[in-house]
Amino acid sequence: MVVYRSWPRTLGLLLAAVVLVGSSAWLIWSGWGTASGTFRVVIGVVGVLFFGYGTVVIARQLGRRGPVVEVDSAGIRDRRLSEQVIPWAAVRDIGRTTVQRQEFVTLALDPAFEQSYLSGRNRFLQRLNSGAGWPGVQISTVGLSVRTGELFEAIIREQQAGSAT
Repeated sequence: MVVYRSWPRTLGLLLAAVVLVGSSAWLIWSGWGTASGTFRVVIGVVGVLFFGYGTVVIARQLGRRGPVVEVDSAGIRDRRLSEQVIPWAAVRDIGRTTVQRQEFVTLALDPAFEQSYLSGRNRFLQRLNSGAGWPGVQISTVGLSVRTGELFEAIIREQQAGSAT
């Protein structure tokens, strides 16, 4: 299974991020120079930094070409997380996790492989997720042309095919 980006969804995410950056900037502007506006300025700065970073990440992903997630009998690759393929031998368990009505496919990986798989921002986010009670590598279908259930079934099917060979 090869999954591509859904352009309308990703453009919608980018538009929402830009609107949130603009709203945060407005908070800064409206609170600047007033005695009671300090809280608005602080919230605005935090919002600009947070949503600005998100805007950059979404824009970078939007500029990528080709498949985003690839699942076959050799393993699974999510190019948003790493260019490296996760071989089925490194997958200990496959599950589905729901957080605030957002569903993810969760891969419990061999700890040694997981250390080499994730790096930088993705390793930091995975540590935050583990600390919050969601261990493993989370694969989101937000902005993709597939639903979580379909991706989950394809992963199970391909893992069984990979184990049989």
